[in-house]
Order: sequence, then C-alpha cells, then structure tokens
Amino acid sequence: MKPLWLPPVIAHLLAWAAFFGVVFWPYGYSVTTITELPGGVVRVVSGSSPGPFKRYLGPEEVALLLIPVALTGLAVWLATRQYAQSERAKLARWVLAALCLGYCSVPIWFIDEVDLSFIGVFYLPAAVASIVSVIIVNVTTKPAPDAASETQ
Repeated sequence: MKPLWLPPVIAHLLAWAAFFGVVFWPYGYSVTTITELPGGVVRVVSGSSPGPFKRYLGPEEVALLLIPVALTGLAVWLATRQYAQSERAKLARWVLAALCLGYCSVPIWFIDEVDLSFIGVFYLPAAVASIVSVIIVNVTTKPAPDAASETQ
C-alpha cells in the first residue's frame, strides 16, 4: 500500500507556511496628511507604519487565515483513516481541495484596515498541492466499496 498521507501532508505544510508568511510578512502603509494653514500655506506630512502584518490583525482575522490550514488538516486526517480509499473519502478530499482553492480566489472581505486581496496568493501553493494530492491518491488507489455498502 502506498502512503496516502504524504501528498496531503505536503499541502498541509504549505498551508502552514502560507499562514506564517502572511502573519509575519513585513507590511506597512503610508499616511499623508495635508493641512492648509492660515495665509494659504499648505503643510504636507508623510509617514509610514511598517511592521509585521500581525500588528494589524485581530483574533477574528487570524482565525480567517487558519481556514486553509484546517481544510488541509482535514484532508490529512481523511488520508490516515482506514476508510481512506472509499469513494466517500475521495469525494470529501475533492470538496476540501475545492474549498481551499476557492479561499484563494476570493479576497478576504472581513478585514477592514487594509486591502488584503493579495492573501490568496500566499495560499495558492497549498491549494494546488491539495488538488494534486487528490489526483495522486485517486490515481494510485483502486476503488474500494464504502463501509455502508459492505454491511448490506
């Protein structure tokens, strides 16, 4: 029997790498203030606030960033079960991989401070690895009957 857990584990590790990459990414945005003083004098003050991205995130946003990690973790869990070759488990892995890819294609709408449409790019390798792992598992395993059909 081939190790069915190895491709999902690679996708899971990539999801963790993306999570830490986003959280510790050096991110900064500049702020420009324009003030008009009496006498027609205009004063422009520019500043920036660089730092790790985790400085701008709250607990809810970090939880949203853990969604692909959870999806790939479920795929690893499914691959290690005794019924990993059943059709239901294969379908579940396809659904998890599609959800992970969907997460990458839709920007996160719930973080209001900055435009975060770039976050999906970080998770794209994990999503692609999830889909590749599902294909590898489906190609290398023979179909097994579901546990429900065995009991009938």
